[in-house]
This record gives sequence, structure tokens and C-alpha cells, in this order.
Amino acid sequence: MKAMSAIQNQFQAAANSTTASSKRIVIVGGGFAGVTLAQRLERLTGDDTEIVLLSGENHLVFSPLLAEAVGREISPLHVIVPGRQMVRRTQWLTARATEVEWPANRVHYVSSGGERGSLSFDHLVIACGSVVDLSTVPGLAAYAYPLKTLGDATFLGNDLIGRLEEAAVKTDSAERRRLLTVVVIGGGFSGVEVAGAINDLLSRALRYYPQLNRREARVIVLQRDARILPELHADSLSQFALKKLRARGIEVRLQAEASEVSAGCVLLKGGERIESGTIVCTVGNATNPFVRSLGLPLERGRLKTDPDMRVSGCRNVWAIGNSACVPNA
Repeated sequence: MKAMSAIQNQFQAAANSTTASSKRIVIVGGGFAGVTLAQRLERLTGDDTEIVLLSGENHLVFSPLLAEAVGREISPLHVIVPGRQMVRRTQWLTARATEVEWPANRVHYVSSGGERGSLSFDHLVIACGSVVDLSTVPGLAAYAYPLKTLGDATFLGNDLIGRLEEAAVKTDSAERRRLLTVVVIGGGFSGVEVAGAINDLLSRALRYYPQLNRREARVIVLQRDARILPELHADSLSQFALKKLRARGIEVRLQAEASEVSAGCVLLKGGERIESGTIVCTVGNATNPFVRSLGLPLERGRLKTDPDMRVSGCRNVWAIGNSACVPNA
């Protein structure tokens, strides 16, 4: 909510800064921030202002629904919207921004097919968000599922069904228990949502597997902090959510941190091993490499801006969404 409120402030700031001599606004990023800004600028500017959006994908992923896609509560196709259907006169280019030539006010890009090009700009908006960094824990990148894209949600959902099929033909109870144990690393919004969706999926699906016992299926959330959902900044809400999760049979381990992940196992700091058939990682966000390459001031891995979201020290460069560190005006 804070990020979306900040974006609303940015809309008018960008519009006010676009003078009659400004002809092209380039937005880097096709997520919530970039697309919503493009939509607002279409209403605030005239046809003499060209709006171009650069995105590595040709669609917007509605990430809050990825957990529901994992749990098969909705179709994965309901999580994405074609980008060009969301804007009207904005030019959507499916390409990845690679660098900015500051003296010439020009951004360079490359398409998935290797086609390179560049665009001059009068205003540049950085809205490319963060990226997943699974290097923080050994083995995380090789053996854990992230949850950032539609592909992540689809593969994870398929994996869960596959584990049920495997367990149904196993005669060894310990192996069945391992296959039916899901470990979710991270107790923030994403971790709690996907843990709940997976737990619901297992509850619904297990009735079709009479060979399996519901008590063998486990969903474990590992949270290194003393409470879940630290984003809420309210201990009472965290405690309420914790109570609800545990009432649904989800095991929540507080102050539990993974030190290593291997095939079929999560090792905790302290030495405990959790045998698991499926491991999900919802932590590890890192600064987008494109943002780091800009040479602009960073704060906590994000572009430092003024209260109006103009990048500090810049005249025509703005940052919004997860790319920006915006002070409270």
C-alpha cells in the first residue's frame, strides 16, 4: 500500500515536469509501478508526448495471485495480462534495458532475440523492481523453488502433484513422509500466502489418494525473525496470523534459519535437519543489476530519491516502486 501510494504522488510529479519541449518519456519496467504510471501519463499528457515502456516480458504478472495459482485455486492464465492490452497509446517494447548513456540522454536495450537498439529520452523512469538472489544460502538456487514468475508458480504446482503421485506408490513410510513435507523459507507475505495455498491444495488432493494419510503431509514455514509478517509493523496482527496458520495445521518455526539446502533436505542453523520433498524460497530479493549499473546514488539497494521521486541529483530521472527508496514527504 505504501508503494502504491508513493506511485500516485509520482504520477503528478512526472506530469508537471513534462513541459511542452518534452517529447518522450521512457519507462523501464512493466510491473505494477511501470504500467500504472504509463496509464496515468496517457491521461495527463497530450499526443505530442510519446510514452515508451521497456519490459523484458510482454505481459504483466499479477504477483499477489501467484500463491493461488500454485494451489490450483485459479488458472495460471488468470495471473497474467497482456501488456499491450493495459495501455492505449504507450509503445510497449519487449526488451531489456542494458545501459544508459547519460550525456546523450539515451537508454540502450536488447530483445530476447538479441536485437539491440536505443532510445533518446526527455524523462527516464526506473521501475524495474528487484530480482531474486538465491545465493544467500548454499544450495538454495539448485534445490528450492522461487515464486516470482508465472513459470515458478506452474512448476511448483506441478511438483506438488508429482510428489503426491510418488508418495502413493512408496511402501516406506519415512520416504512417504519426506515426499509429503513442504518447507517454505520465509515468513513474510509471500511465504505465508504460498504456505496456506499449498496446505489447502494438499488437503483437497489427498482424498483422491487413499494410500496416503493426511497426517503424513506437512507444511513447515521457517521464519528467522521472532514473528511472521514483519511488514505489518503490528505484533498483534502477526500473532493473529500465526494463530490462524497453526490452527490449519501449518507448522511455523520462529527464529529458525536455513543454513544449507540439498536435494531432499533443509539444514537449519543449530544443526537440525528437515527432510523435505519440496522446498520453496520466498526470501532473497536483491537490487536489479540494471539499477546497479546506472551509477546513481543508492540507499539500501534502491535508488535514492527526493520526496517527489526524482532521483537525487538528477533533473529528468525518476524512480518508483521497488527500485526506489523514497523519503516520507
